[in-house]
Parts: sequence; C-alpha cells; structure tokens
Amino acid sequence: EEPVSEKAAKSLKDLGIIRDAQKAKAAIERLASDAWNNAKLIDKVSFSPSEKLKNKVNELFGHDINEVFITADDVRHIKNDHGQNEEKRGQENINPKNISEIYDTVNNFDTAEVQRPDNKGNQKILVVRKGDGNGYSILIERGTSKAQVKTFYRQKNKKASPMSDAQSPERNVQNDSAIPSTATIPQNQQESKPEQQETTV
Repeated sequence: EEPVSEKAAKSLKDLGIIRDAQKAKAAIERLASDAWNNAKLIDKVSFSPSEKLKNKVNELFGHDINEVFITADDVRHIKNDHGQNEEKRGQENINPKNISEIYDTVNNFDTAEVQRPDNKGNQKILVVRKGDGNGYSILIERGTSKAQVKTFYRQKNKKASPMSDAQSPERNVQNDSAIPSTATIPQNQQESKPEQQETTV
C-alpha cells in the first residue's frame, strides 16, 4: 500500500516508510522543528534502512529490519542532551537543521558495534560515521523488523572516544548502553519484542 502524499498527510507518521533520502531528511528536519518547542507533539518519521544497515543488523542481531524510525520524544531527548553547551565536551550542538544528518549516520555508517541491551532485552547498536566531525547514533531494536533512533550527537574533528558520551548523558538510553560487546547475537534471540509506545515529556 502506497503512503499518502505529503500534502494529504495530517502527520508525518501518515507518510509511512519514506524511501527517498532527501524526503526522509526533510521529514526529520520538519519533525525536529515541530517537536523542538512543543512538549506535547506526538509524531514520528519512518525511513528505509540501507542494505548496509540491514546486513549489519542481520549479522549482529540475527534478524532483518525493514524500517528505521525516530519519534518526537526522541527528538526532544536529543535536544535536551545535545542541543546546547556541547562545545564544553568537544561536540557540536544539535539543532533542527543538522539533526537530519541522522539519516546518513545510520544508513552510511563506518563502524558499528553492539551495546548492552535495555532492561527489556531489546538489543542496541552504536553506529559511527566518520568525516568532518564524526556522527554517532544509537539504534534499538523494536520487534524483529524495526529499529528506533534513541540518540544522535556529533563529535568535533579532534579524536575522542565515542563511548565517553554513549555511557551516560542520554537520559533515554542511560547507563545500560555503557558496555559494548563484540559478540554476535545468537539466532535464537529473534523473539518479537513490542514496539515502544511514545510518551510525551
């Protein structure tokens, strides 16, 4: 079933899974602009994972995904944790304009490693895209076909350990992502886990 047109959509989630990169980035920017100062907004943007990401998730988690999504609540957490005073720890402030870099960080990453699962057993992966300031994002599985963007931040050009940030400042990730694991997730851990419902802050 084809998603509704952008003009006909009452909310971004009505667009369904966005397959075009530029449209996905524009939708993420729009979501951030709408949610940045609106604590009550409930919405989300879904986009297609790249073959590279699908292959890596299959390798690490033992199952495929066909959707990556970010919610208004996730955007507000990124704003609160990485929206200001980031230069004090060698990072760049995230805003509604540069937050769309999530798309390229997630779909065209350079490195990826498993993080400790959350307290419900949902697996996590930290992806890093290197370049003019490295981008970092943590994805968490939702069921066996989706991945949710739980955080995003950018390190300035100087080299620093990505785990120094992934350990603590994310209030929505918290310390359960602190210890990375290079172990492959067994195939038998494919049981479906319910998709987390978004709650307003």
